[in-house]
Order: sequence, then structure tokens, then C-alpha cells
Amino acid sequence: MTGFEQPWFSETSAYEAAVMAFLPDAESEAVKAARAVAGDAARRQMEPHCTLLYLGHMSGRNLQVMAEEMRGVEWPRLTVRVSGVGTFTKYGRITNVHLQLEPSPEILETHRRAHAAASRHPWFSPGAFVADGYVPHISIVDRVSLAEVDRDDPRLQTWVGRSIALPEPSLASLRLDPVVLFRRLTVPPCTTTSS
Repeated sequence: MTGFEQPWFSETSAYEAAVMAFLPDAESEAVKAARAVAGDAARRQMEPHCTLLYLGHMSGRNLQVMAEEMRGVEWPRLTVRVSGVGTFTKYGRITNVHLQLEPSPEILETHRRAHAAASRHPWFSPGAFVADGYVPHISIVDRVSLAEVDRDDPRLQTWVGRSIALPEPSLASLRLDPVVLFRRLTVPPCTTTSS
């Protein structure tokens, strides 16, 4: 199932999309457990994943084209290492708490391949989160609005440390079969797969 056959999918509606790699089961469950402390925000989170390329907003028609484009990319195998806790902010508020990943050559090459494939389409607008703006990460909670704290603030480190138990500092190899994950704000997220 690609998600495009869902009754709510429309070629003319607008969607937000990204290319992602899902985590192995044990790590995925650890991220889900960490989200439990986020209350209502935990229910609005996508399946735990490593974001490889944020695609931004596009029509359903363009989304279908982009998903097909990504199916044609030859993806390298990835192993990632967690390097700490990070946050993304907007207008002085934390909007995302995540595990920072070391920007290894493999993960940067994967991002580059996804970006090159997306850039074949003149309507793709990459935004600020590509190339030098790309931050390899695994979101714990996204689309939140928290008072800004320093990422080294002991409260943030304690919350993450208490909430998530990932194996040592490294994760197992990611199941890298990148998918295009997309959502409309009024419906649940959906994935497209390469099979």
C-alpha cells in the first residue's frame, strides 16, 4: 500500500513530506517510550525515523512523482551514532526535541542523493534544511511549542536520559529502505514504500 489509494488522498491537495529511514524495532520502541512524557503531543508524532531530506509542501500530484523518483535512488547502507540531544527552534520556542546524529560520510551521502533526486524537478523548493543546513537527527517530539532552554540544560538532558534508553552511543544499522512520508494536517500520516 502506498497511501495514494486512501480515500482522503487527492492529487490537488497540499501535503507536507520528507524522505525518511525507519529505525530498527528496539530503537523505535525506545523513542516511542520517551514520547510518553510528552502527553498529547505524543499522539501526533510520526513513526520514529531518521529524516534524510525534508521535502516541504507540494501537491498530491507532485508527491506521487517525488515518491517514484525516490524509488529509483540507489541507497547506501547506514549506521548512525547518537552524539547528543538537540532542539530546533522557531520564534524563540522549541518546536522539536531530537537525538543528534553524527554527520557521518554515509548519512551525508544519503542526504545528497535524496536532494539530487528531488532537485530534478523544478517545482521542488528545498528550503533551509538541505546541504549545509541539514542536521541528521531522530525526532523524539516534533510540532511542539516549549519555552526555549539551552540544549545543555540539565532539565532537557535529564528528561531525555530518563525517557530514552538507546543501546550505548550507537544505533544498529538503519533499515534503509527510504520512504516518502507525507501528511495532511487533518488526517493521519501515511507512507509510500518501494515495493
